[in-house]
Amino acid sequence: KVTGELRVVGLFTATAYTHSVNEIPLLRAKVEQVEDHFGFDPLSHSGRMLRNTLESYPRDDLFQIDTDLLARYCEQIMELAERPRVRALARIDHFDRFVSIIVYVPRENYNSAVREKIGAYLASAYQGHVSAYYPAFPEGGTARVHFIIGRRDGKTPRIAQPKLEEAIRAISTPWEERFVGLAGADAPVIETTFAFQEAFSPEQTVSDLPNILACAGGEPIRISLYERQEEERLILALKIFHAEDHLALSRRVPLLENLGFQVVSERTFDLELPDAGKRIVLHDMELELPEGDRIDFAKEAPLIEEAFLAAFAGLVDNDSFNRLVLLTGLSVREVTVLRAYARYLRQTGIVYSQAHIADTLARYPAISRRIFALFRDGFDPAIGEKQRERKLTDHHAAIEEALIAVPNLDDDRTFRRFVNAIDSTLRTNYFQRGADGKPKPLLAFKFDPKLLEGLPQPRPFREIFVYGVEVEGVHLRFGKV
Repeated sequence: KVTGELRVVGLFTATAYTHSVNEIPLLRAKVEQVEDHFGFDPLSHSGRMLRNTLESYPRDDLFQIDTDLLARYCEQIMELAERPRVRALARIDHFDRFVSIIVYVPRENYNSAVREKIGAYLASAYQGHVSAYYPAFPEGGTARVHFIIGRRDGKTPRIAQPKLEEAIRAISTPWEERFVGLAGADAPVIETTFAFQEAFSPEQTVSDLPNILACAGGEPIRISLYERQEEERLILALKIFHAEDHLALSRRVPLLENLGFQVVSERTFDLELPDAGKRIVLHDMELELPEGDRIDFAKEAPLIEEAFLAAFAGLVDNDSFNRLVLLTGLSVREVTVLRAYARYLRQTGIVYSQAHIADTLARYPAISRRIFALFRDGFDPAIGEKQRERKLTDHHAAIEEALIAVPNLDDDRTFRRFVNAIDSTLRTNYFQRGADGKPKPLLAFKFDPKLLEGLPQPRPFREIFVYGVEVEGVHLRFGKV
């Protein structure tokens, strides 16, 4: 039963740090218990190694650590003499004020950048900050850093030693060695810059290997939409892989802006593949969405990537209609249907510009989706006639109900023109596929002019082709039949 307390407050003198542990009573008693635990002959190699380990152990920790933990850590430190490797020996303060971690890494892998990254990881793992660090280079093949992670409040997280060491091993292992270990012995040699290695981990580069190798094999471009964590901010970015040459900003930025993104910044890296004699250029572009919207990567990222590549290749126009891919969840080919009807309405003499029509569709994405559904269910050959009639009735009713909430008369009139044009369509080749199973490269419609209501007199042709193609260097948008 505790009946009182004696508290001694003060600072250690310099001799507490410089004299042998045998000359300091508290440490001498602790060292004797550890030596008794191992039972080594003091004159043997193991006995002298144990004594050297205790003498060089961080002195502040030696005063505070309990004997059992000290013995366990001394055993692990002595093992490093024969096989240098990563070790992380953590001790949590009894009052949760700080965490003391003694970190060993192979000396050839240690530098100031590695030390900073390890410190940042430990501070994050223990929810604190780096109060102090003390590097040392004992005999053998390891470097040692003693970190003090200060904490402010709350219970200190308990992290298993293997988990700490796995993270520190990933930080301290050279980038090239980690890449080969992840990609396998058959992985291609990729020469990168230090800036690239700082920006992208070996894990990220391995996941990008299919894109890198595809460009090295002859594909002109590959892209990948992703998110990365920087400090406390989640950043949306796009990687553009291109063979040999850099892509001008004037080629990339308009494509992304028409998809609804704002381009914040960009970084460019050159990747050399000496075995293939190729250079791959990586443009990493930081993007933002209006009003802090988020991307549903499972559903939307593939649609956005498909739309970007289609516009880049000239298969679709690079205009503001492409925003509908992100806003409505329609594919780029489905958005092309809405663009085609907008082009036809313009040909019939409607007063609204293409930009106005695109803005109207973007302001009301739910109605735009329903407009496309009206077209799809009206002509899909896989739908039976009774089911088709029921679906079309439902779509018309839903569109009429939604238009009640549209306050702008021009927007209302634009949507009604779309409905009228779709209802006036006699046939389309949208659902036809070629021998390769892919959709027809030209998108065509045939209209019944007698059904078009309230529009100026249409021009003489009735079929238009608006799915862009390259024919002898000429980009075709319209054609007469």
